Amino acid sequence: MATVSDDGIRWQRLSDQPFLRNGNPDDWNACESGHPHLFTDTDGRTYLFYQGNNDQGHTWLLTHQEIFWQVDRPIILSHPQPNGSM
Repeated sequence: MATVSDDGIRWQRLSDQPFLRNGNPDDWNACESGHPHLFTDTDGRTYLFYQGNNDQGHTWLLTHQEIFWQVDRPIILSHPQPNGSM
């Protein structure tokens, strides 16, 4: 669930839905979509980097996608394919 905090102690849930869902059963991220990091580029655009896998954690695939903002909340428009594996 997406949460926000002003002090790192008290948290407020932003939604009852996960911000980043796992993929469908045959997708590259069927078992996991996690370990996210937000990056703000010098042009002000925000990107989410995260890993996924479809083999119960035996490999990790990495991807990124642009995050858009709506009323100061991040939104994802689609789930991309992985950029590589580790």
